[in-house]
Amino acid sequence: MVKLEKPKVLVCAGGTGGHIFPGLAIAEKLIDQKIKILWMGTKRGLEEKTLSNKSISLFFSEFKGVRGLGLWRLITFPFRLLVEVLKAFLFLLKQRPSYAICCGGYLTVPFGLAAKILSIPFCIIEQNAVMGTANRVLQPFAKTIFLNFDATTYSCYRAISVGNPLRKEFERLATVPPAFSKNGEQLNILVLGGSLGALFLNTRLPECFSLLQNENKKVFSIIHQVGNDNQNEVCELYRRLKVRAVVKPFFESIVDQYQWADLVISRSGAGIISELMAVGVASVLVPLPNAIDDHQKRNANILEKSSAAKIIEQNTLFQAKLISFLISINREELIVMAYNAKKLARFNSAKIISDEVIKALNAK
Repeated sequence: MVKLEKPKVLVCAGGTGGHIFPGLAIAEKLIDQKIKILWMGTKRGLEEKTLSNKSISLFFSEFKGVRGLGLWRLITFPFRLLVEVLKAFLFLLKQRPSYAICCGGYLTVPFGLAAKILSIPFCIIEQNAVMGTANRVLQPFAKTIFLNFDATTYSCYRAISVGNPLRKEFERLATVPPAFSKNGEQLNILVLGGSLGALFLNTRLPECFSLLQNENKKVFSIIHQVGNDNQNEVCELYRRLKVRAVVKPFFESIVDQYQWADLVISRSGAGIISELMAVGVASVLVPLPNAIDDHQKRNANILEKSSAAKIIEQNTLFQAKLISFLISINREELIVMAYNAKKLARFNSAKIISDEVIKALNAK
């Protein structure tokens, strides 16, 4: 009797949690349907740690991006891209996936182009309010284009807005209302430095909390995620400033921390924006000032326009504006912001995308 091989799907996602976690959310839906998952990532990101206990075959690409990284890399880019497309072509011939899911980021480009050459259907997933360069390159060749936000800049007429695929722990919050601390006047603040850290937040926020504490304006309880390799320095900074805070490099499952928080202070990558909506929590968003196409500012605007967040930009006025906001805000206002965030959430994105992938597999 001939044993039928499981269908294979390749997920291309690497670097930051903003690319990896949506890919993982879809991959887990497909694994539930007995589909084998291949994963192409990078050695520089969170892939090994995040996928270590998953039923996923992990591979690595050395391809690097080009925008904003110097003239030499720009000059050599066509040659490097050609080499990487050839490598991707050989990889796809060897592994023979039936479908590919490209979650944005530079490493997806050679695999999307090679998939097109080999007539392997693929989709692209755009998490941000401005479509990234890689997805813009692949968009004309993709079978399906999935967007997080309506009216994403640079998306074409074929694109479908479905929201950002969420991990299972966030999907379970669909019917869970926002949670709030019951510690009287104390406010719980969660600081997120991002999966790879955020130097500005990690250094400036302890100083802000110290000034607030010295002015004796309010009582805060602080949990600060600092990213990998930054824990000791930030712990020492809080100790020197005599501010009590719990400092962690990274949370594998962060739902409990979100639900503990009355307010989140964070960058505004698409992954964090979607998680803030799913949980329903107020936020102060500090867009990365040098983000390509200013996409973090565009992401943050979506929450601020719905009165779910406050944008405070990274400049010389940051400290004064943040302290002023924290002094003036009250719990009732934070509750309103939390419910406004929750109204924006979409919880079935991973299922919608996985269903489309299965439909494409069944059509082959």
